[in-house]
Amino acid sequence: MSDAYVEVAGRAPVELPIVVEGPMRETWVDVALNTLRLSNPMVESLELLGVDPGTYNPETFDTVGEFLRQIADDFVGYLLKLIAETRIPVKLVVAFVSESSNPGVLSQLTSATRYGFLDASALLAATPESRIGQWWAARRGALTQTIVRLDARGVYVSPTASIPILRRYGGDDVRDALEEMGIKSQGPAAVSELVKRSDIGQILLGLERSGFEARGTPSTQAVPAFQLIAETGFNLGRDKGHNRSMAEAISAFASGEGIDSEAVVPEKGLAETNLIPDNNVPFSNELV
Repeated sequence: MSDAYVEVAGRAPVELPIVVEGPMRETWVDVALNTLRLSNPMVESLELLGVDPGTYNPETFDTVGEFLRQIADDFVGYLLKLIAETRIPVKLVVAFVSESSNPGVLSQLTSATRYGFLDASALLAATPESRIGQWWAARRGALTQTIVRLDARGVYVSPTASIPILRRYGGDDVRDALEEMGIKSQGPAAVSELVKRSDIGQILLGLERSGFEARGTPSTQAVPAFQLIAETGFNLGRDKGHNRSMAEAISAFASGEGIDSEAVVPEKGLAETNLIPDNNVPFSNELV
């Protein structure tokens, strides 16, 4: 430090009381060990940190600062590598179960070239006065990054698919109500075929299409049946049974299609987050 001062300001006419002496090189390894222990008290063993100061040669560094900085850089690099190897990417799919047989406004909020992919500008334009819209409008870049990183999609499920699912996998009260309407229960294979033709099925199969699901002829009973189910409401936890029904249908579909996925998990929080999705589909390389 003294030499650097002289190089910049020139030698002083009087002797300055500036004497900088660092710890002896023999103590640098212990200094690094104590620093790691103090900054990582939650780690039981320093071996778990992946960096051993004892393997660094103090003689190859000019200062103790450079010595500690190299160990810190290596530790951060190891930590980032560990996070990258253990973190599972999350894909967000917002599925709107509707009584309509077409996507409606969703077609205006999603990309015209990438199936169901949410459009940040369209979302902000649709909610200019809401507090959430204003919050994201001030963070437009963050919204775009969030959509891209989550590969966020907005899709819908029509009554043509949702009612057969509820008739097959719903609770006793739901199945009884649909049976009274004369809606027959379809077999697992038939219900899985309906899931496959839906937007959800297409996404789980990894297919990309430019438009929403609109094939098939909607059942004349499907819309009235959906309206009957809707009379009890979907908020305040009343949709939990329907989410479990959808989970069973998706699990059966994935099994029949040979999709490498574990059983769908309904109404359970994601590890180390505050998120509780209606359903999550665990794949080996991502979570949908």
